[in-house]
Amino acid sequence: MFLSRKRQEKLDRFGAGLSLVCALHCAMHPLLLLALPLIGLGFLLNEQLESLILIFSVIFALGVLGSSLREHGQKQVLWPWLAGTALITLSRVFHEGEVLLAVAGALSLAGAHLLNTWYSRRAIQTVPETRAQNASAPSGVCC
Repeated sequence: MFLSRKRQEKLDRFGAGLSLVCALHCAMHPLLLLALPLIGLGFLLNEQLESLILIFSVIFALGVLGSSLREHGQKQVLWPWLAGTALITLSRVFHEGEVLLAVAGALSLAGAHLLNTWYSRRAIQTVPETRAQNASAPSGVCC
C-alpha cells in the first residue's frame, strides 16, 4: 500500500520528531530523575514505558521507511535504521553506556527519517523527467 507524498512526509517528520524527543529524554535523564517526580510526572521514568516507546519508535520507523522504499528504491535509508536499532538494543543491555548508546540510536533513527524524506522528494522530482524522456524515446516499432 502506497501512501500519499504528503502523508509519507508527515509520518517521516513525526518519526524524526519522536526520535529527537527520545534522544533529548535520554540525554536529560539524570535531570529528569530529579524534576519529574517533583511535578507529578514520575511515571514517565518507568523502565517498561521507556522500552515500549523505544520498540514503537523502531517498528514505526521500519514501517515508514519500508513504505516509501517501494517508491524511491534507495535501500541506503535502512542503514541508519539498522544502526539506530542496534544502538538502542545495546543501550538496554549495557547499562554503563546506556545514555550515550540510546541518544546515538535515537539520532540515527531521526537521520533515517530525514534521509527517507530527502530520497522521497528526489524521487518525486525525477518521475516527471523520466516520463517525458520515455514519451520521446522511440517505441521500438519499425516504420
